[in-house]
Amino acid sequence: MKNRVIYMKEFYKEVRNMPYYRNYQASSGAVHNISKHEDAVEAVLLQHGAVRARVGKKVSKSARNDLIDGNVESIGLQPGEYMAQPCGPNNSPDFIVFDGEEHHFIECKSSKQAKPTFNSGMPNSAYVYIFCSEKTNETTLFRGNDVVSDEQIALVDEFRRSQKAQEDQLNKKLLEIDVNNRGFQWYTRPMYIQAGKSEHTSYFKHKDKSACEERIIS
Repeated sequence: MKNRVIYMKEFYKEVRNMPYYRNYQASSGAVHNISKHEDAVEAVLLQHGAVRARVGKKVSKSARNDLIDGNVESIGLQPGEYMAQPCGPNNSPDFIVFDGEEHHFIECKSSKQAKPTFNSGMPNSAYVYIFCSEKTNETTLFRGNDVVSDEQIALVDEFRRSQKAQEDQLNKKLLEIDVNNRGFQWYTRPMYIQAGKSEHTSYFKHKDKSACEERIIS
């Protein structure tokens, strides 16, 4: 069991030193051209003794959430095993790794900038994010709760609920006056951004960068 804990520490140490990889094409200059960031991370998992689980079906989002919340103890992974794209290619995380003591939820992100884009999903407080930047040609590690607090998440959730109610009212009225019979509707797509000084928004200049990394490694 102890060896599995050391394995994860060494894995995190190595990925922290990785260069930049695009989403779908390696740009590190490595001889063995790895096709994308997720593949590069998976290669390091394998180098440190992880074994890809032979699981026949994907994990549902509810099962993932139950595991995160501690409502279930297992999804069938054995110590040292991992699942890639456990909830499917369109759902996070990219990997779930079981080290024999705890499950690690790992999400890979890359960007041309020094900050990632979260699009329609807020950072998950239970996830470890492996983020690489073309601008700095570096990788850093952080947890979701290192960049957004539970209070912020709750405030956004409250706003989205109120916005959804307004959206439903608008679409109902739009259908009532749809004289052209086109079914024209409004769709709200959330987008999360970070704005302000670079020492706040850059994941490589931020004063807590090293502390975030060390909390994960240790």
